[in-house]
Amino acid sequence: MEKAYGRKSNTYFNLTSRALSGLKKKELVEILNPKEKTGRLYKKTSLGKKLDRELKEFL
Repeated sequence: MEKAYGRKSNTYFNLTSRALSGLKKKELVEILNPKEKTGRLYKKTSLGKKLDRELKEFL
């Protein structure tokens, strides 16, 4: 996928990073490898899974 503002832009990276940070603060995801600064792996918490199921009911 090409970035929104050209190949040298960090637009998608910045948006993704900010979104994941917000989800982590709300305890919807957890980091599986917190010592890594790049290439972090995330998974949904039980609260995140519950919210995901509830939102899917509306779609």
